[in-house]
Parts: sequence; C-alpha cells; structure tokens
Amino acid sequence: MARVASLYLPQLAIERLRQAERSAAPPERPWSSAPILPPAVDDDPGACSVPRGGGWRPGARWAQGGALGRDKDAEAAQIGRLPAHQRPPMRELGRRSEVAEHPFRAMPSDEGGRAATPIAPARWPLWGRPTALIERTGQREVVTAACPVALALDLVPGMAAAHGRALVADLDVREADAAADQAWLGRLALHAVGYWTPVASASGTDGLWLDMTGSSHLFGGEARFCRRVLRFLARIGFTARIAVAGTPGAAHALARFSGEVVTLLPPGKEVAALSGLPVAALRLESQALAAAARFGLERVGDLLPMPRGPLARRLGLGAIARLDQALGRAAEPIMPVIPFEAPEVSRRLLEPIGTPEAIAQLIADLVDDLVAVLQRRGLGVRAAAHRLRG
Repeated sequence: MARVASLYLPQLAIERLRQAERSAAPPERPWSSAPILPPAVDDDPGACSVPRGGGWRPGARWAQGGALGRDKDAEAAQIGRLPAHQRPPMRELGRRSEVAEHPFRAMPSDEGGRAATPIAPARWPLWGRPTALIERTGQREVVTAACPVALALDLVPGMAAAHGRALVADLDVREADAAADQAWLGRLALHAVGYWTPVASASGTDGLWLDMTGSSHLFGGEARFCRRVLRFLARIGFTARIAVAGTPGAAHALARFSGEVVTLLPPGKEVAALSGLPVAALRLESQALAAAARFGLERVGDLLPMPRGPLARRLGLGAIARLDQALGRAAEPIMPVIPFEAPEVSRRLLEPIGTPEAIAQLIADLVDDLVAVLQRRGLGVRAAAHRLRG
C-alpha cells in the first residue's frame, strides 16, 4: 500500500531570503525586548561633569529645598508624592555605584495596555515591513511571493508590481531568485533522503514529495513523522504544511488546499477528500483552468460525473491524466533525488579488440578520462572498476 507525503512551504522564497540576510549581516546587539541597562556609574567625583561647589546634579531637583539630610521622614513623604518617572534613582540617594534602570522603560502605553512591543531595527526590513518578491518578464514586473504582512494588505502573487506599490506605500520590493530557491529545495531533499525517507523529490517550486511506503513505522507512525518534520523546519525558520495520502496528486492537493497543518488521509478516501477542493488543486495548466472557469467547473467534484470525451474536449487530455493520477487510477512515478552519482567514463569501439596491448591502451585512455572528470568535480578515488562488453 503506497503512502506519499507532500511537504508544502508557502513562504519558501521570503523565509529563505530572511535567513540569508540574517546569516550575512548579523546585528551588532542581539535584539531583545528586555531593557538594556545603562553602564555603571563611576565613583570618581572627578569624572562628574557637574561641579561640586555646592550645586545639585541633574535629576536631584527634589532636594533643592534645603531639606537634604535634615528630616528623613519629610524627604520620604515628598519622594512618595512624586510620580514614578520623577522619583530619584537609588544612586541619587547615596548609593551611586548601583546600576538603575531607565524609569520610562517599564511604563505602560498611553492606551492603558501593556508596554508597546519593540520595533525591529530598520536594518531588518523582512521582519517588520511588508515585503514582496518580483520577477521581471520583459518590461513587466510581477509579484511572485509576498510575506504574511503583505498578504494581509491584499498583495497576492501574480499581481503587477506597480499595483502592489500603489496599495502599500512602504512596500519593500526584492528580486526573486528562483535558482536559489530550487537549490535550497535540493539540499532539503538530500537531507530527507539521509534522515527521513529513502525516496524524496521536489514537487514544483515550493515543496517536496516523500515516499513513506513501508517506512512510517520507523518514526512511530505517520502523525509522529509529520510532527517531526514540521518541528525541524520550524527550528530553522520555515513555515510548512504536510499531507499524507495514497497518491502524490492527492497529497499535493491536500497540503495546499485543505487548510490544515497536518492532513492524514486514510487509504481509499481520495475521491471524498478531493471532491470539495478547487480545480486548481489538480495542478492543471493555465489554459485548462481558464476553460474550467468558463464552463462553470469550480470543484473537483464537478469533474467526476462528466463523461471523459466531453471533459477532454473542454479541458484537454492533461486534465484527465491529472485527475486519474490524483484518484489513483493512473500511476505517477516520483523521480528520486540521488545523493551521489559515481563518476563514470566509457569508450565505444568500432571493432572488437582482444590483444593485451590493445586492452592495456584502452584502460590507460579510460583512466585519463576518469582523472579529468575527478579533477572537475574535486573528487578522489580509492578503487576503480572496469567492465568490458562484447
């Protein structure tokens, strides 16, 4: 019984860019909501910028009435009547070596709620500002990805970049890098092959397929496996959703359109689970999606009762193939990621050889070819095998 997991990373491009910025330019001081304590006060009177000829230091206006050192109870009462932000710190009362916190840091906001959440520094625009990634096609700029802040402001992928700038004045626009995204997915697939499942493959530009057939019991079941994968991605700063089904197409559709973080579909329930999903869940071409909208076909369940002939004429044979693959009626092989491909060289001869001299010369030529391949890839060799085919 086949079981396939589809891992979906909806914010892959934005979160990868944020990780790259964080590793490339770390801040001088780790950002934290805790108050930063001022430096300790120097006990040397000569280091004070205020002369000691009888004048008061700044902030000690409460003692200018001449009552300092005469009536301690009156002083305490006078200090108690002052607002919290005007009361003198302990170092003004004689304990000058004690570090005091700033009086305004712990005060509530003007609205009466909790203290305002600190704003991230301006050098981290991906943390606080709406960010969108664009791709240039000729003279046209199209939004390919948007952060959650931008999505909340009605910026969606596929929108023109000029429209997005008009909607959000402080929009931070970056260049999309599809090659870097695919390279990161490739590294994640290699990690999956080494630690999760023996077969993994990229599914589009925003996720992976993981073949879990016969391996889920090694992690305590499918539910625990999904939680483990999500925890790993959360630790490295990526948002993900995952779905497990009997076919790659069903798992792909549920991971992106079910609305759940983890979806576990029992075997044989693909028809019931996919019927309520939009037609776009079948990974159809743009022409097929436009034709489905023109004929009023909005859900996958609308395609199931239709005869194959009229459906193929309206949406094309590709739509029929995708529907059969999602429902398990047609096979959809997963092209696995190979962790390492051993270098190999070969020679094709016009005529067979049989003399020891000719065989030795052929082996020497193959060794020279193999050395060139190893030099290009930066590899070495401990043992090499040669095969002669008649």
